[in-house]
Amino acid sequence: MKTLSKLALAVLTASLAACSTPPQKEMDAILDGAPSQDTAPGLDGRYAIEQQDLGGAAVTPVQIYGSNGQLLANIDPLDGMQSVDIGDPLNPQLPEYKLLNPLHDNVVYFGYDQFSVDETGMAVLRYYADVLVQDPRRKAALYGHTDERGSPEYNLALGEKRAKAVYDALLVLGIAPNRLGVSSMGEEEPAVFGSDEAAYAKNRRVQIILK
Repeated sequence: MKTLSKLALAVLTASLAACSTPPQKEMDAILDGAPSQDTAPGLDGRYAIEQQDLGGAAVTPVQIYGSNGQLLANIDPLDGMQSVDIGDPLNPQLPEYKLLNPLHDNVVYFGYDQFSVDETGMAVLRYYADVLVQDPRRKAALYGHTDERGSPEYNLALGEKRAKAVYDALLVLGIAPNRLGVSSMGEEEPAVFGSDEAAYAKNRRVQIILK
């Protein structure tokens, strides 16, 4: 009887020791400073996901291990991704990017039947060129407009000349041509309705729409 009690005590002690002691492989990993692994069921019954330290990089590659510890896959989350270009700035599906409290309105005005940019207009363009330089992701659509005087064909051509004049000025100010789009609306989209000089002055313009 005493012998059986000693045997039961020895078995119980061994069981407790086994429960309180981590597996040798895990203990070696802890002592060696190896990265810890989270495990979950996989196709082969078990896989592990290991995150590697990339020195503060935002994207972490993922390694997939099988139940036997063999590396099954090394996945780069960015693999297959391409840099995104917002495309044609004249694309109407691209949302407009609006500045908060801009120093200048996004409009350059012109004299009657004129398409040259004056000094007031250049101040506006210098401001928006700086906005584009500070944020290389942005592009600008340039829409030329006219007042109602003249034929529709003439006004479409005049609106394009005005938009092209703004385009040329922005090129001089350091903006790449692939970041700019030029279009003419002619007389079709007046800023102000009316047939007086005050309305005409507001409608002779180029709009700078950031995208």
